[in-house]
Amino acid sequence: MFHSDDTQPTGAQPAVTVRPQPPVRRLLRAIIALSFIGLIVTGFVLVNALLEENQRPEPLMVVLLADAPAQTITTRAATVGDLLEERGVRLATADVVLPDSDTALSDGLRIVVQRARMVRIRVDDDARQIDTTHENPFDILRQAQITVGVHDAVRVDGQMVHPADLIAWPLPADDIAITRARPITIIDGDESRTVQTTAATVGDALFEAGVPLYMVDSITPPVNAPVSADMEIVVDRSRAVVIQADGTRTETRVNAQTVGGALAEAGITLQGLDYSIPDENIDLLPNMTIRVIRVTEEIVNYEEVLPFETRYQADDSLPLDTRRVIQAGQEGLYERVERVRYENGVEVRRTVESEGVTRVPQDGIVAYGTQIIVRTLDTPDGPVEYWRHLRMYATSYRPASVGGSTTTSIGETLRKGIIAIDPTIVNYRTNMYVPGYGQGFAADTGGPRRSPYWVDLGYEDHDWVGWSRWVDVYLLLPVPDNVRYILPPSGNEGGPVID
Repeated sequence: MFHSDDTQPTGAQPAVTVRPQPPVRRLLRAIIALSFIGLIVTGFVLVNALLEENQRPEPLMVVLLADAPAQTITTRAATVGDLLEERGVRLATADVVLPDSDTALSDGLRIVVQRARMVRIRVDDDARQIDTTHENPFDILRQAQITVGVHDAVRVDGQMVHPADLIAWPLPADDIAITRARPITIIDGDESRTVQTTAATVGDALFEAGVPLYMVDSITPPVNAPVSADMEIVVDRSRAVVIQADGTRTETRVNAQTVGGALAEAGITLQGLDYSIPDENIDLLPNMTIRVIRVTEEIVNYEEVLPFETRYQADDSLPLDTRRVIQAGQEGLYERVERVRYENGVEVRRTVESEGVTRVPQDGIVAYGTQIIVRTLDTPDGPVEYWRHLRMYATSYRPASVGGSTTTSIGETLRKGIIAIDPTIVNYRTNMYVPGYGQGFAADTGGPRRSPYWVDLGYEDHDWVGWSRWVDVYLLLPVPDNVRYILPPSGNEGGPVID
């Protein structure tokens, strides 16, 4: 049944109306979907990267020495070769890497790249060049498979080196030249011997073999001929003589008939008082030894100084420790004239031509003062009277510094006030005053000192004070009966002081 209006019948479902969505909303939904997918992809990439990072080896620190000073490098390379490739280090064929390229890296590993260099090698006329990392010529020749004989001549960078010393050569070798030794036979009179030589000429080979040659000897081949292997060299000797002259022993060959002729042929002349043994007129015999005696004479003047003595005279008009020269001393002179004969530089005879005293020594006379003047010195403890003033070097001592001993040289007990002295300067039991120390008396002595003008100031262990300086020392009254008026020289700033 139909109704006239739009009202639906009772119990019927309502109709659903589908509205189309706007374009902006659809775009937003697409963007949101794409962003979600991007987040998923990014997360996947990050997780994969973290996994790869965890799988990579831990970085290592190694030391690389190649073409520059050593440098410490942090790397993830696995082997030495990987590290060199990573650092752009190119290797030539002869370069050496220590350790080798396949070695796995470890923390602290030291990698050294040894660059090969060119070395020139010449063996006789054969020259070559090799690339090597060796510096020592022995190692270089071993790499080049070149052996050196014991008689071969070797030059390293222009310097001659014995083959046995090649291994000890201290510098890098750049040029090695080897001259091979060749056998030759030397026939010298009845003697024949075969030697190995590197000489270029016959003359050099004979010199190297220690064969003396003289002007009149005949050499076959001639001395300037080149040496070849298995060559025979014949030395035809003239008459042999030995001449000893001017400190030289010469073995030569001459054609002369007399000793004088042999000397002249050898270029040796006799002059003045010179003579020969045998005499120059004697006939020359084979293998004769001729001695040339060079004779010279000289007149020698000798002067000997005769010392004078100094006599001392006491003078009570002079104050103590003062002196006055009464007469200056004068040295004497003794002269002797001798004629000295020398043969070959050795004195063989000495004849006195004249001798005697040309000046008699004159004694010196010195007056020394014996007048003792008592003077007064103001001290912190009051005035003291003294009769002699000395400049002396002061040290100090105590029982602990002398092995625990407390007894002095004259039987006193070591304490403050005991002063050790040189008894040749100050008498025992002399009263003394030392500024800064006070009064004491000479009661001890010690071992040798550099100067006799020395005092050692005594203390006990509990009150010891160290001393080490020059001081004024005053000898107090009473004046001793045996005054030493003449004191020894000091040799330094010590000694009597004239107030």
